[in-house]
Amino acid sequence: MDVEAWLRSLGLEQYEAIFRENAIDETVLPHLTDGDLEKLGVLLGHRRKLLHAIANLKAVEKAAPTVAGVVQPSAPLPLTQDTQASVPTYDFRLTRLPYFFWTLLVVVVLVVFVVSLTKIGTNAADIRTATWLIATIASIVLAVGRLHDTGSSGWWSLLMFVPFVSFFVWLYLLFAPSVDPTEAASNVTAPAQAGTRVMHYRLGSGTIIATTGPWAEVKFDGKVSVRRIPMRQLQIR
Repeated sequence: MDVEAWLRSLGLEQYEAIFRENAIDETVLPHLTDGDLEKLGVLLGHRRKLLHAIANLKAVEKAAPTVAGVVQPSAPLPLTQDTQASVPTYDFRLTRLPYFFWTLLVVVVLVVFVVSLTKIGTNAADIRTATWLIATIASIVLAVGRLHDTGSSGWWSLLMFVPFVSFFVWLYLLFAPSVDPTEAASNVTAPAQAGTRVMHYRLGSGTIIATTGPWAEVKFDGKVSVRRIPMRQLQIR
């Protein structure tokens, strides 16, 4: 691969001489880090652009056929594209305190609702039916969010339909501690290099652009901006 031609394709031809003087060829290029580029005097915005393009080159190399042990990568993808499709995620979480206040709010709304219907002379059976329906829907929605926060499946919320059992489920939801679903399986550490493909439990798949101590700057698939994420929340793909 012609590194100088590659730089020109990115609109960064001003760094051709620097790369040439520092013997940066196609074998060194994939191993460059943000710190290396900074030492070469590359501007911050250009460093981000280069690291993104290097990450794309690595992804293309993995998929490209090899001839006599030499990989022939294609042109780098533009910044607006990603090498993998965005991973859809569903993440509705309620910690203990919000869950308590939302439950309290539902109770207050139901009391006002029942009193209002009683005053206008609504049939008692209709009031009971409407109240049960609203309470059930609200309880299930809140329970699902709280169960997700404890690291459990939202399907357990169906226990709210079981008489007597529902009370104990409510107590569990009220006091169960929150769980970060990635901490137990975290395997990204500070030495992780730029270009590493990672997964975040809420944001999906992405590529590490740069690392600073326990933090990683990650470009997530389908997103335009770069997010700063604690490494303990990431898993290597």
